Amino acid sequence: MTTETDMSSQRYTESQVLFGLREAWEDFTGVDDPFDAVTRIDTYMKADGSWDELDFADIFRGIERFFGFNCSDQEWTEFFGFHIAERSLNKWEQTVAPNLTFGSLARFIADRAPAIASFNAISVLGRPCLPAGVFTGIQLVAHKTIGSRRRFAPSARIIDVLQGHDLDRFWCQLRWMTEHATPELPAFWRNVTTTTGCLGVLAVIASLIATWATSDPVWIVPTLLVATVSYLLASAYKRFNNPLPSHIVTFRDLSLLVATQRS
Repeated sequence: MTTETDMSSQRYTESQVLFGLREAWEDFTGVDDPFDAVTRIDTYMKADGSWDELDFADIFRGIERFFGFNCSDQEWTEFFGFHIAERSLNKWEQTVAPNLTFGSLARFIADRAPAIASFNAISVLGRPCLPAGVFTGIQLVAHKTIGSRRRFAPSARIIDVLQGHDLDRFWCQLRWMTEHATPELPAFWRNVTTTTGCLGVLAVIASLIATWATSDPVWIVPTLLVATVSYLLASAYKRFNNPLPSHIVTFRDLSLLVATQRS
């Protein structure tokens, strides 16, 4: 059986990393336009203006955090060919840019990021069993998400083990690692705390502007109170509401679904 200690030698596939990049790219660039393995990174980023606006160091660190690896600035510089661009932009366009695709970036990441889990079949009573292998992988992803080795059986209800932001992070990781073998969770549930928090900040700013304009602070305290209570209610909703589809209740249900999609 594959164990957590065995995973140090495992690597994600290029396809897995591409799914992960699609999940994460919007988070650290703000851009959610689709791309595939042959899409050139420079062409993609220049189309929306992010090539000249974004700090590449932030993108590099965001990728490293998402996939769980560390990479030197020198390696990133060599991959993007910045040292060549500094000497000759024309040479960079001819020699580097044609190969600077999301597929090559996925391979770059796959060579460096250790896999958290494998979802391959494992031996059960001398016979390969894919659902058992998937469940083992799911356990490892859950352990990584919650930061502990809490044990749970295939019959355990997912919502009893993972709630709120832990469930959101777990589902996001599992979804790209299994190449979207699991359905997407409702956007409202995923974004409710972020949206409520942003609206609360905007409301407080508006109350401060109103106070400055009228010299009357009457709206500051009520606005702060409403914003705080709203955020607490949103946090409670995300923690205690079950966003999972009705046919996915236990980890066995989830394991069978992923195994079916990957078989």
